[in-house]
Amino acid sequence: MSRQSHARGAALSPLREHTIGEDLARAVAAGGDRDAVVDLAAGRRLTYRELAAEVDAVAAGLVASGIERGDRIGVLAPNGADWVVAQFAAAVAGAVLVTLDPSYTSRELAYVLRRAGVRLLLHAPGHRGTDLAAVVAGAAPECPALEGSVVLGGPGWAALAAAGRRAGPAAL
Repeated sequence: MSRQSHARGAALSPLREHTIGEDLARAVAAGGDRDAVVDLAAGRRLTYRELAAEVDAVAAGLVASGIERGDRIGVLAPNGADWVVAQFAAAVAGAVLVTLDPSYTSRELAYVLRRAGVRLLLHAPGHRGTDLAAVVAGAAPECPALEGSVVLGGPGWAALAAAGRRAGPAAL
């Protein structure tokens, strides 16, 4: 499997040679105390500075838990603040984010997880009346690469961020 994150070809405008993490750092420098994420459904707001701190904690937690550059991390959740944190954290950790439709059945989820080689699955507790933990439990036995799952906003999510804070920026 290729570990290349992009291929450069002919284009009208040049490819920017900086990372998503560097873009987030630029946004923090430009507007650190302004709102970056407004999650009305959860009643949660994050400034750019708060977003960057959460991203760094989760990214370091991912690395401390064994996620390596090029590993696939799945996100099975509707849009929300934790989804945004997961997206940036995967990029900062060097992982590949695999976005998954929270309306998948266990069979559909298992198919995509197998095809993508997802190692870690981050998922919402539920979506539109569906218990996503049950969907994940139904899919997991059919996914040999899947090593674990973490519920966004749950105790495992908090533990992942806490492990990242303990590991510190050196983990990244």
